[in-house]
Amino acid sequence: MACHAPFLAGPTEGANSQRAYEEQLFLGIAFRYNAIMTVEQFKSALHANPFRPFTIHVTDGRVFLVKHRDFVSRSPSGRTVIVHNDDDSFSVLDLLLVTELEVYAGGSEAA
Repeated sequence: MACHAPFLAGPTEGANSQRAYEEQLFLGIAFRYNAIMTVEQFKSALHANPFRPFTIHVTDGRVFLVKHRDFVSRSPSGRTVIVHNDDDSFSVLDLLLVTELEVYAGGSEAA
């Protein structure tokens, strides 16, 4: 079965090159799997009933509090979200950069 991932270098001569190619292939599969999981986990947190506030942690260390589902807009693909703040400012986030969704206990106010 051929791999059609353009970002992967093909295997060259030698066992080390083959191993590096296989690692790249595995990382590509893991990356796609994690991206899908992040979108699904975000959807689950956003549509939980009853809603529980949550914080989005991204790779650069920033955090974004989602107090209520009305404070979030999603792109049709679900990969990009806009998190709105109380003061009408907002941040546009790529869910592929999310490292953690921290969901707070039901009925508790997020800090």
